[in-house]
Amino acid sequence: MALDELERDVVSYFQEVGRIQGMDESFLKIFAILYLEPEPITMEELAEKTEYSPASISNKMKQLEPAGIIKKTTKPGSKRIYVSMEKDFLAILKKQVILKQEFIITVAKQRIPEIIKRHEAKARNEADKQRIRSLQEYYEQVKKAEKLLPKIIDLFNNA
Repeated sequence: MALDELERDVVSYFQEVGRIQGMDESFLKIFAILYLEPEPITMEELAEKTEYSPASISNKMKQLEPAGIIKKTTKPGSKRIYVSMEKDFLAILKKQVILKQEFIITVAKQRIPEIIKRHEAKARNEADKQRIRSLQEYYEQVKKAEKLLPKIIDLFNNA
């Protein structure tokens, strides 16, 4: 099933803005198609529209679903899996901020102090000390970001 002109234009747009963020073009094609769909579609329909194999669509859904943007459902009396996408742009951004808070900041707060502690005493020259200072500065910025993110999330909640 070939994409119509609107779908092709939206896929192109999503891929253009996603490329800037380093996102995979196949995921962006899926986002674009699901964004335009007014109702959930079957994974088979999505495979037809994207021209990806059903197995590829299934694998991509497994990767995308944890981000909370893609949702899989079933309908009563059917074994088919339907997929849809969050259409509220602010909700999408909010979810991404929350994911960054949960994963990047949490891991950084756990790992960076350990790395600094393990290597600080081993710093033998000025270059090594500068690299440790860079990590310490990064860690301070992570802590500042951690304080800012709840405020940003509140802004999304009040928008």
